Amino acid sequence: MITEKITPIIILMLLISCKTTLQNKVLKNKNIFSISLGSCFENDSISIELNGSKIFNNEIITSDKTIGTTGYYFSYFEYKNEGKIITQTKDKKKEVKQYLNNKNYKVKITINGYENYFLLDLSKGRNIMIEKCTENRHLGIAKINYYKGIIYLD
Repeated sequence: MITEKITPIIILMLLISCKTTLQNKVLKNKNIFSISLGSCFENDSISIELNGSKIFNNEIITSDKTIGTTGYYFSYFEYKNEGKIITQTKDKKKEVKQYLNNKNYKVKITINGYENYFLLDLSKGRNIMIEKCTENRHLGIAKINYYKGIIYLD
């Protein structure tokens, strides 16, 4: 008789505990940084590596002439000793579990065969845009811009 009254209470407590644990894990995912591919890309072949891991491989991208972005980006999130990279292209979104225990984030972006290397300085901003708007853009030379807040395009 007592067991019949206590059992639903125990089940309810277990469900609440599981829900709270799951919510805490989801809410504590910390966006370490996000990188977007921005302006001046025109039918360019792009490959990107983050600390040696391929993010994009030989994607052909073009910047939208109106808003100046490509629709390609990736973000790195961490929770405790777990990490994940979420990539977005014009066609699909993908999530890969990967923990980058080295906090020296190195980005290699290859544009039409030309390799650009960047060591990220997150003290300048965690929202990052890579653009090809340089004097030597025909060579595949890119530049990197950091933003501490939301990126506004004007």
